[in-house]
Amino acid sequence: MRSEIGPSDLFPAFEDLTKPDRRQRGYTDPATGARRERTLRDHYDAIALLELKADVPAEIRVHYDTARLLLVHSWFAYRFIQVAEGHALAAVEMALRERLGVQEARRTGLTRLLANAVNQGLLQDRAFRHEWQAGVWPDPGRAGLSETALRLAAEGRNDSDEYARVLLDHLPWYRNELAHGSAMLAPGERAVLSICRDVIDQLFA
Repeated sequence: MRSEIGPSDLFPAFEDLTKPDRRQRGYTDPATGARRERTLRDHYDAIALLELKADVPAEIRVHYDTARLLLVHSWFAYRFIQVAEGHALAAVEMALRERLGVQEARRTGLTRLLANAVNQGLLQDRAFRHEWQAGVWPDPGRAGLSETALRLAAEGRNDSDEYARVLLDHLPWYRNELAHGSAMLAPGERAVLSICRDVIDQLFA
């Protein structure tokens, strides 16, 4: 357990509330490939793209958009990323319970809900648009992607449910790490929310 708190994680003085967290400033412009200082507009625009489809029930969209708003505010407090990811994963569980008609959350955990959705064909690799089309995948060591999933990604294949089944292990593990208290703070928060978005969108396609 750390005995000291880094300056970026201290409770800020009032006059510093609207200053960006210094960890948010490094940026590579996707249009030019040039390295420059990131702006709040860059940050906001990237998160704005992670919206759910209109077919998703309103209460689930509101729950997920709370996660997006938290992620926007991570511009000022980087550790809001953890909170945003946790809330997005809670939205996934909410969506699964709604789609599968499961009322008792305590009796059916996230792993079983995801397994039921995959087995019923509600979650398929080809519908994970961010991962397949953009080629953006979570770090293999972090996500536990199998060699088969990585090969399919490299080949541009989208005709299996290998990646969807990988999520059966990864998403509940990651959600539990966040829910039960963790100092873990990894980059790639937009990847986590994009996966959550694609799961929820598929459920109500």
